[in-house]
Amino acid sequence: MTAAGPLLLATRPSADSELADAAWIGATSDGAAVLAFAPLWYGPADLGDRTAQGPTYALAPRVCERSLVLSPAPRLPGARGEEPPAALARAAGVYAIRGGELVLQDVPVPSDISTCDSVPLELP
Repeated sequence: MTAAGPLLLATRPSADSELADAAWIGATSDGAAVLAFAPLWYGPADLGDRTAQGPTYALAPRVCERSLVLSPAPRLPGARGEEPPAALARAAGVYAIRGGELVLQDVPVPSDISTCDSVPLELP
């Protein structure tokens, strides 16, 4: 539970291992019964021991006042030596439910994101 409402992390298991091969964030809108999702992973999966481990970077949820903000964050070792994929950077920003979907809004991200609360969801 957050100031932006309840958030849920959903994953899809990989067919090749016990690891996830996709991850989404789920949210509701102002007490509505609608639960909508947005992807957290973009880009190709990295390999470790010949096993797909998902992308090096993911979108990490933060709550800024009452808004859900997704921002690029490293999720695998070695990520700090790479830049986040362009698709991930384009998907970062403020999200809200519109028309039953959790979508990126055309509003600016707070200038100092460090003042926002990190959501304690462990990215898979």
